[in-house]
Amino acid sequence: TAQNNHLEKVSIRDTEVRIIKSSIVDDMDYEIHIALPGGYSESEADYPVLYYLDAYYWGGIVIETYRLLRALNEIKPLILVGISYKDATAAEAYRYRSRDLIPSVITEENKSPYSSRIPPASGGASKFYRFIKDELKPLIKKHYRIDENDSGILGISNGALFASYVLFHEPSEFNHYILGSPRLD
Repeated sequence: TAQNNHLEKVSIRDTEVRIIKSSIVDDMDYEIHIALPGGYSESEADYPVLYYLDAYYWGGIVIETYRLLRALNEIKPLILVGISYKDATAAEAYRYRSRDLIPSVITEENKSPYSSRIPPASGGASKFYRFIKDELKPLIKKHYRIDENDSGILGISNGALFASYVLFHEPSEFNHYILGSPRLD
């Protein structure tokens, strides 16, 4: 099919996608990836929720790692909720994640060798946190059977920086925090 330039989109099996227009974060359209545990539709149980950041980059890895751990009975059934950006290019996703995940505004005076590569948008973590708390979590609660007393957040790199921000500012927002290589410079 070398002559056929039409490529089909790939989706992650058994994953739903919802779009949320945030009124808190500059009318941003977030793409939310929801993976339900096996047997969800046959059950009446409430499930813990793991919110993970950077679904644009990490969605497939997080979901398929979870499924492997479930197959090995190493982890309990969870609802996975990934946060991404609707129709974003790689450059746009990079700019949005800098805005959403970095708590402080990066200026010429406080740049580090790493942060010198960060786009001008930064410092929006408080708004992004409010989006999760006031818009995303209520939507998930409305549409899915969740255990409101058992939720976690997973972040890698800047996502882990954001999860650290939440941990230190609103520690009771989540019961579990998974921080992979937090960017703390």
